[in-house]
Amino acid sequence: MRRVTESLSWNNRSQEPWNHNLHHHRVIVKVIPQDCRGALDVGCWQGGLTRELRRFVPGVTGIGRDERSIALARAHRDAADIRYVRGDFLGAPLTPGSFDLVTSVASLRHMDADAALRRVAELLRPGGTLVATAAGCTGGTR
Repeated sequence: MRRVTESLSWNNRSQEPWNHNLHHHRVIVKVIPQDCRGALDVGCWQGGLTRELRRFVPGVTGIGRDERSIALARAHRDAADIRYVRGDFLGAPLTPGSFDLVTSVASLRHMDADAALRRVAELLRPGGTLVATAAGCTGGTR
């Protein structure tokens, strides 16, 4: 019962419609580097994680391929200072070395692993952090 209550309180606090990826958001928020100035959320969908990241990080960008989801993310009342890019993560015009944190909740698994990880390395500042999850992996969040 305790886990259900914690999950519900997290969902109520974020005021996001429930989906199976939401429980990863609280884990990601706990590992944001203390001096993080820029974060990129790969596969941001409707921007739930980007808005949560923005509470702690001054510069947040979300990227996704779905036009409707990006439009909904941009239209959210708490998204005024979040940059949303509609496009393919592997080829989108993002500045190399411009992020301290790259997050991906169940998105990188849909890409060529080598290409995706090379792109992440290109976009991260030296010493930057990647936090990625993949549904279906044994052992939970990776």
